[in-house]
Amino acid sequence: MGKLYPLHERRTKNPAETTGNRYEIEILMSRTQKLKGLVTASLKLRTLNDNPYSIQMKTLIRIIILCLVSFIYVGCAPEPINPNIPVGLLTKSRDYLFFCISLMDTAKPLYNQIATKYYYAMFSVARVASIWKHQHFHGELETHKDVWDVAHHDARNIFGEDLKEVRTKCDYQYDINNSESEQIKKELQPIVLDDNAFNKLLDDANAAIEKYYKSNRCSSNHMNECIGIMKEISKYRDAVKSKFTI
Repeated sequence: MGKLYPLHERRTKNPAETTGNRYEIEILMSRTQKLKGLVTASLKLRTLNDNPYSIQMKTLIRIIILCLVSFIYVGCAPEPINPNIPVGLLTKSRDYLFFCISLMDTAKPLYNQIATKYYYAMFSVARVASIWKHQHFHGELETHKDVWDVAHHDARNIFGEDLKEVRTKCDYQYDINNSESEQIKKELQPIVLDDNAFNKLLDDANAAIEKYYKSNRCSSNHMNECIGIMKEISKYRDAVKSKFTI
Protein backbone atom coordinates (compact mmCIF):
# COMPACT_ATOMS: atom_id res chain seq x y z
CA MET A 1 0.00 0.00 0.00
CA GLY A 2 1.40 3.39 -0.91
CA LYS A 3 2.35 6.06 1.59
CA LEU A 4 1.39 9.70 1.42
CA TYR A 5 4.73 10.94 2.86
CA PRO A 6 8.21 9.41 3.10
CA LEU A 7 8.99 7.79 6.44
CA HIS A 8 12.06 9.98 7.13
CA GLU A 9 10.01 13.25 7.00
CA ARG A 10 8.15 14.52 10.03
CA ARG A 11 5.68 17.20 9.13
CA THR A 12 3.31 16.97 12.15
CA LYS A 13 2.91 15.07 15.38
CA ASN A 14 -0.02 13.16 13.96
CA PRO A 15 0.75 9.46 14.51
CA ALA A 16 -0.89 8.66 11.21
CA GLU A 17 1.77 10.63 9.43
CA THR A 18 4.69 9.34 11.48
CA THR A 19 3.71 5.73 11.02
CA GLY A 20 2.83 6.04 7.39
CA ASN A 21 -0.79 4.96 8.07
CA ARG A 22 -2.46 8.32 7.46
CA TYR A 23 -4.19 7.14 4.29
CA GLU A 24 -5.67 4.08 5.99
CA ILE A 25 -6.89 6.06 9.01
CA GLU A 26 -8.57 8.69 6.83
CA ILE A 27 -10.46 5.99 4.99
CA LEU A 28 -11.60 4.47 8.30
CA MET A 29 -12.64 7.89 9.65
CA SER A 30 -14.57 8.61 6.46
CA ARG A 31 -16.46 5.35 6.76
CA THR A 32 -17.12 5.94 10.44
CA GLN A 33 -18.50 9.42 9.75
CA LYS A 34 -20.79 8.07 7.09
CA LEU A 35 -22.13 5.38 9.41
CA LYS A 36 -22.52 7.92 12.18
CA GLY A 37 -24.41 10.23 9.84
CA LEU A 38 -26.78 7.47 8.79
CA VAL A 39 -27.44 6.49 12.40
CA THR A 40 -28.05 10.13 13.36
CA ALA A 41 -30.47 10.64 10.44
CA SER A 42 -32.29 7.45 11.33
CA LEU A 43 -32.59 8.54 14.95
CA LYS A 44 -33.90 11.96 13.91
CA LEU A 45 -36.51 10.33 11.65
CA ARG A 46 -37.60 7.98 14.41
CA THR A 47 -37.74 10.89 16.83
CA LEU A 48 -40.03 12.82 14.47
CA ASN A 49 -42.29 9.84 13.92
CA ASP A 50 -42.43 8.84 17.58
CA ASN A 51 -42.79 12.35 18.99
CA PRO A 52 -46.23 12.55 20.72
CA TYR A 53 -46.52 16.24 19.90
CA SER A 54 -45.95 15.47 16.23
CA ILE A 55 -48.66 12.80 16.30
CA GLN A 56 -51.09 15.22 17.95
CA MET A 57 -50.30 17.84 15.33
CA LYS A 58 -51.00 15.39 12.50
CA THR A 59 -54.31 14.41 14.12
CA LEU A 60 -55.25 18.08 14.51
CA ILE A 61 -54.44 18.76 10.86
CA ARG A 62 -56.65 15.85 9.79
CA ILE A 63 -59.54 17.19 11.90
CA ILE A 64 -59.14 20.68 10.42
CA ILE A 65 -59.15 19.27 6.88
CA LEU A 66 -62.30 17.25 7.60
CA CYS A 67 -64.00 20.35 9.03
CA LEU A 68 -63.08 22.39 5.95
CA VAL A 69 -64.40 19.71 3.60
CA SER A 70 -67.65 19.49 5.57
CA PHE A 71 -68.02 23.29 5.55
CA ILE A 72 -67.47 23.47 1.80
CA TYR A 73 -69.96 20.65 1.22
CA VAL A 74 -72.62 22.29 3.36
CA GLY A 75 -72.04 25.63 1.62
CA CYS A 76 -72.49 24.05 -1.82
CA ALA A 77 -75.49 21.93 -0.86
CA PRO A 78 -78.93 23.23 -1.90
CA GLU A 79 -80.87 25.10 0.73
CA PRO A 80 -83.58 23.10 2.47
CA ILE A 81 -87.08 24.04 1.36
CA ASN A 82 -89.88 24.67 3.83
CA PRO A 83 -92.77 22.58 2.45
CA ASN A 84 -95.36 24.65 4.33
CA ILE A 85 -94.73 27.90 2.43
CA PRO A 86 -96.81 27.10 -0.71
CA VAL A 87 -99.59 25.62 1.43
CA GLY A 88 -99.75 28.79 3.52
CA LEU A 89 -99.82 31.12 0.50
CA LEU A 90 -102.54 29.18 -1.29
CA THR A 91 -104.60 28.99 1.90
CA LYS A 92 -104.43 32.80 2.16
CA SER A 93 -105.60 33.13 -1.44
CA ARG A 94 -108.57 30.85 -0.81
CA ASP A 95 -109.52 32.75 2.34
CA TYR A 96 -109.34 36.12 0.56
CA LEU A 97 -111.69 34.84 -2.14
CA PHE A 98 -114.09 33.46 0.45
CA PHE A 99 -114.10 36.88 2.10
CA CYS A 100 -114.93 38.47 -1.27
CA ILE A 101 -117.96 36.17 -1.60
CA SER A 102 -119.10 37.08 1.91
CA LEU A 103 -118.85 40.81 1.13
CA MET A 104 -120.78 40.44 -2.12
CA ASP A 105 -123.61 38.62 -0.37
CA THR A 106 -124.40 41.70 1.73
CA ALA A 107 -127.16 44.16 0.85
CA LYS A 108 -124.69 46.86 -0.19
CA PRO A 109 -121.37 45.29 -1.18
CA LEU A 110 -118.33 47.43 -0.43
CA TYR A 111 -116.39 46.96 -3.64
CA ASN A 112 -113.40 48.87 -2.32
CA GLN A 113 -112.82 46.05 0.18
CA ILE A 114 -113.63 43.43 -2.46
CA ALA A 115 -111.00 44.93 -4.78
CA THR A 116 -108.37 44.79 -2.03
CA LYS A 117 -109.17 41.19 -1.03
CA TYR A 118 -109.31 40.01 -4.65
CA TYR A 119 -105.93 41.60 -5.36
CA TYR A 120 -104.26 39.85 -2.44
CA ALA A 121 -105.88 36.57 -3.45
CA MET A 122 -104.17 36.80 -6.85
CA PHE A 123 -100.97 38.14 -5.31
CA SER A 124 -100.70 35.14 -2.96
CA VAL A 125 -100.99 32.72 -5.89
CA ALA A 126 -98.37 34.69 -7.83
CA ARG A 127 -95.99 34.51 -4.88
CA VAL A 128 -95.84 30.71 -5.11
CA ALA A 129 -94.16 30.95 -8.51
CA SER A 130 -92.11 33.99 -7.49
CA ILE A 131 -90.56 32.19 -4.50
CA TRP A 132 -89.39 29.37 -6.74
CA LYS A 133 -88.02 31.67 -9.44
CA HIS A 134 -86.19 33.87 -6.91
CA GLN A 135 -85.14 30.88 -4.75
CA HIS A 136 -86.62 32.54 -1.65
CA PHE A 137 -87.24 29.49 0.51
CA HIS A 138 -86.87 31.03 3.97
CA GLY A 139 -89.58 33.67 4.04
CA GLU A 140 -87.55 36.46 2.44
CA LEU A 141 -89.50 39.65 1.92
CA GLU A 142 -90.57 40.24 -1.67
CA THR A 143 -91.97 43.48 -3.00
CA HIS A 144 -95.04 43.50 -5.20
CA LYS A 145 -92.79 44.46 -8.10
CA ASP A 146 -90.55 41.43 -7.44
CA VAL A 147 -93.54 39.12 -7.58
CA TRP A 148 -95.21 40.50 -10.67
CA ASP A 149 -91.99 40.91 -12.62
CA VAL A 150 -91.61 37.12 -12.88
CA ALA A 151 -95.31 36.39 -13.47
CA HIS A 152 -96.76 35.57 -16.89
CA HIS A 153 -97.22 38.81 -18.83
CA ASP A 154 -101.02 38.36 -19.10
CA ALA A 155 -101.36 37.93 -15.34
CA ARG A 156 -98.88 40.74 -14.75
CA ASN A 157 -100.85 43.17 -16.94
CA ILE A 158 -104.28 42.34 -15.49
CA PHE A 159 -103.51 41.73 -11.82
CA GLY A 160 -100.10 43.35 -11.33
CA GLU A 161 -101.07 46.58 -13.07
CA ASP A 162 -104.82 47.06 -13.61
CA LEU A 163 -106.04 45.41 -10.41
CA LYS A 164 -103.23 46.91 -8.38
CA GLU A 165 -104.20 50.38 -9.60
CA VAL A 166 -107.82 49.85 -8.54
CA ARG A 167 -106.74 48.45 -5.18
CA THR A 168 -104.43 51.43 -4.54
CA LYS A 169 -107.32 53.85 -5.09
CA CYS A 170 -109.53 51.82 -2.74
CA ASP A 171 -107.02 51.56 0.10
CA TYR A 172 -107.93 55.04 1.32
CA GLN A 173 -111.70 54.75 0.88
CA TYR A 174 -113.50 53.83 4.09
CA ASP A 175 -116.88 55.54 3.84
CA ILE A 176 -117.92 54.92 0.27
CA ASN A 177 -121.33 55.79 -1.15
CA ASN A 178 -123.29 53.67 -3.61
CA SER A 179 -122.33 55.60 -6.75
CA GLU A 180 -118.60 55.29 -6.06
CA SER A 181 -119.06 51.63 -5.20
CA GLU A 182 -120.73 50.97 -8.53
CA GLN A 183 -117.86 52.74 -10.32
CA ILE A 184 -115.34 50.41 -8.65
CA LYS A 185 -117.50 47.44 -9.61
CA LYS A 186 -117.30 48.51 -13.25
CA GLU A 187 -113.52 48.74 -13.05
CA LEU A 188 -113.29 45.36 -11.36
CA GLN A 189 -115.60 43.53 -13.71
CA PRO A 190 -113.25 43.01 -16.71
CA ILE A 191 -110.45 42.06 -14.34
CA VAL A 192 -112.48 39.42 -12.49
CA LEU A 193 -113.93 38.01 -15.73
CA ASP A 194 -110.52 37.58 -17.40
CA ASP A 195 -110.17 33.79 -17.49
CA ASN A 196 -106.95 33.85 -19.48
CA ALA A 197 -104.99 35.87 -16.92
CA PHE A 198 -106.30 33.74 -14.06
CA ASN A 199 -105.44 30.47 -15.82
CA LYS A 200 -101.92 31.68 -16.61
CA LEU A 201 -101.48 32.54 -12.95
CA LEU A 202 -102.58 29.05 -11.91
CA ASP A 203 -100.37 27.39 -14.53
CA ASP A 204 -97.31 29.21 -13.18
CA ALA A 205 -98.20 28.23 -9.62
CA ASN A 206 -98.80 24.57 -10.56
CA ALA A 207 -95.45 24.33 -12.36
CA ALA A 208 -93.65 25.92 -9.39
CA ILE A 209 -95.36 23.59 -6.90
CA GLU A 210 -94.28 20.51 -8.86
CA LYS A 211 -90.65 21.70 -8.95
CA TYR A 212 -90.88 22.91 -5.38
CA TYR A 213 -91.60 19.51 -3.89
CA LYS A 214 -89.96 17.11 -6.31
CA SER A 215 -86.62 18.91 -6.22
CA ASN A 216 -86.47 18.57 -2.43
CA ARG A 217 -88.01 15.08 -2.30
CA CYS A 218 -90.70 16.28 0.08
CA SER A 219 -93.64 14.20 1.12
CA SER A 220 -96.39 14.00 -1.49
CA ASN A 221 -98.91 15.00 1.18
CA HIS A 222 -97.97 18.67 0.90
CA MET A 223 -98.15 18.60 -2.88
CA ASN A 224 -101.55 16.91 -2.81
CA GLU A 225 -102.73 19.48 -0.27
CA CYS A 226 -101.65 22.30 -2.59
CA ILE A 227 -103.49 20.72 -5.52
CA GLY A 228 -106.64 20.45 -3.40
CA ILE A 229 -106.43 24.09 -2.33
CA MET A 230 -105.88 25.18 -5.95
CA LYS A 231 -109.15 23.50 -6.88
CA GLU A 232 -110.91 25.37 -4.08
CA ILE A 233 -109.37 28.64 -5.30
CA SER A 234 -110.77 28.01 -8.78
CA LYS A 235 -114.19 27.22 -7.29
CA TYR A 236 -114.27 30.35 -5.12
CA ARG A 237 -113.04 32.48 -7.98
CA ASP A 238 -115.90 31.16 -10.14
CA ALA A 239 -118.31 32.16 -7.35
CA VAL A 240 -116.88 35.70 -7.30
CA LYS A 241 -117.02 35.81 -11.09
CA SER A 242 -120.70 34.82 -11.07
CA LYS A 243 -121.50 37.82 -8.83
CA PHE A 244 -120.13 40.16 -11.49
CA THR A 245 -122.21 38.64 -14.29
CA ILE A 246 -125.57 39.22 -12.60
